[in-house]
Amino acid sequence: MKKLTFFKIALSTVILAGFTFLSCQKEQVKNVADTPVSDETQYYNPNLSDFVTSRSGSWTTIPAGSVDALNQAIAEADAGGVIYLKAGLHTETNRVTVDKTVKIIGEDGAVLRITSTDAVSTTNPAIHVVNAPGTAIQNVEIQPFGDGAYTAVLLDNSPQSAVLSSKIFGFPLGILVEKSDRTALINNTIEGTGTDNGILVNRGKSAYIANNDISGFDIGIWACDKWGTAENNHLHLSNAGFLLCKYNALFGVTIPNSGDPIGAEFSATGWKLRNNKFTDNYYAGLSVRDGSNHNLVQNNNQYSGNGTYDISIPADEDIPGFLFIPAAFKNVIQADSDVLIQNCGIDNVIVGGTMSTDPC
Repeated sequence: MKKLTFFKIALSTVILAGFTFLSCQKEQVKNVADTPVSDETQYYNPNLSDFVTSRSGSWTTIPAGSVDALNQAIAEADAGGVIYLKAGLHTETNRVTVDKTVKIIGEDGAVLRITSTDAVSTTNPAIHVVNAPGTAIQNVEIQPFGDGAYTAVLLDNSPQSAVLSSKIFGFPLGILVEKSDRTALINNTIEGTGTDNGILVNRGKSAYIANNDISGFDIGIWACDKWGTAENNHLHLSNAGFLLCKYNALFGVTIPNSGDPIGAEFSATGWKLRNNKFTDNYYAGLSVRDGSNHNLVQNNNQYSGNGTYDISIPADEDIPGFLFIPAAFKNVIQADSDVLIQNCGIDNVIVGGTMSTDPC
């Protein structure tokens, strides 16, 4: 695990550094005719009210100080039931597996501390939501303890699931979306360990990511797949705040049960980024690469204190003998005049901003 993690982090750092010796500066594209083509019906825009639950279904209350009660409650719950964690500490000494549709809701002050060991997968989630569409985790603080648990929440083949108004502290990887379309990740605070990703949407079309505060990762949000929306997020104190890019199976990151490596089907395509804040990230606020295309970055995003660039679009990148990373193309980037942009991609439309004079 440690060797794999170090390798993947080192690789992503190399990717983000840019391969400046391979690139060439493109002139600003002035023809805005070729703008992203989007099917608005594909975009998911849920409200928190969509996840409001009444007591009409089964309801299980777990008192504070519980040990290994959550897994038992899930096993005994009816599909569609609610498990309510009272304020205070709840400890699970094994992974929490959610294999049916439930809602796990915390009273204010509910803390869920989980350890997990896994000889099969490197993701090693604390909470594995698997084959459980429509599951929601809401208003819970999730922490690791001991040496186990690498990922806080893995949404695995569980479309229209949600993580809402929760706090995730101390995990290398916060939330991983795998084979789960139309997920909602709203109002969360996610603080990392300086490694991996706050949120990784690997395979999940029409993801909705909003009002999250994400800090302390290699990548705050890594977005793949199609038709995602990211709005009103604060992405700060990471290597890159947001990355539009294709996650590659060659990284060797695997999921439980099968042990299969994950890899995105599509690079980021048709994403909309609006009203986000990118502040004090060490390399860039936003990076767009690896064939990402037809994405729209609106001019109401805010950038400040980012290291090398506010927005980076590098040219083709090559890691000899391992991985070729093609440049992003046909994206629309709108920005205020004080936003520093590196554009070494292909046929991108840049409206506003200040173009970097660095050679690509």
